[in-house]
Amino acid sequence: MKRIETLKIYGRRWFQKSYGNTYHTTTVIVNGEEMKSGITYGYGNHYLQTAADMLKNAGYDIPENNGEAYAMMTKYDHDAEDVKRKKDL
Repeated sequence: MKRIETLKIYGRRWFQKSYGNTYHTTTVIVNGEEMKSGITYGYGNHYLQTAADMLKNAGYDIPENNGEAYAMMTKYDHDAEDVKRKKDL
């Protein structure tokens, strides 16, 4: 398992008014390497769970339990921005 030395998480959220759904993308910069997710359904801080899943899939030491993984992500530097258009994700 890879160890996390440095981690920054950036989320972008877009609200689809016609159906009332929220989507997001997540950008993770871990140990100087940048990874970006595709467009994913989820509102609020769900981008942190997406970050945990991305890191887990990349071989980083992330707890299997989703609650523990989410709690771990909240301890690192993170921020989210709401955008007006889907193409801004």
